Amino acid sequence: MSYTATAQALADTGDLARVAASMAGRCVATGLDLTTYRGIIAAAIALGQRPMRDCPRWDADQELITAVHDLEIEIGHRARRVDDIARTIRAAIRQARSWLTSEDEDVAARARAVIADCRTALEILEPIPDRLRYAAARLIAVPGELGETYAAAYALIARGRTLPHEGRWVTGARTSAPTRQPARL
Repeated sequence: MSYTATAQALADTGDLARVAASMAGRCVATGLDLTTYRGIIAAAIALGQRPMRDCPRWDADQELITAVHDLEIEIGHRARRVDDIARTIRAAIRQARSWLTSEDEDVAARARAVIADCRTALEILEPIPDRLRYAAARLIAVPGELGETYAAAYALIARGRTLPHEGRWVTGARTSAPTRQPARL
């Protein structure tokens, strides 16, 4: 696969955009206030897609916050892959430049082709790190936008812990608490 093809595959953030757009659509379906999930909307748009419509609602705040965290992780993985391939491409350019002085015209022609492929790939990749950083930064802000309580829950999930399943959901709907029988003495 050419460096250009690899760069095009990494630059296509459509998969990440669809996840963010679906998340925003689910926030709409749940009835959340726009200000609480505007970071998700910004991330979706930065990655290349507007929020979706007709999505299922979030069943629990835990589900939403976990999805935000998971998308942040995926964006981070993509950013690292973009950085890694950009380093590899720069190294390939340095190597190909050393072949330009070859007496063999086929080697020199191959070097020029590699350099052209690498330059095209770097042009494709150039805006991607900023888009990914912006999307990640907007997602990081989502728990704070959901409120102080949910920022703490987000931190809990980020540390590998889980949220309780009972309690209040963001919309204010109450779940039925399990009834406890008094202890017998």
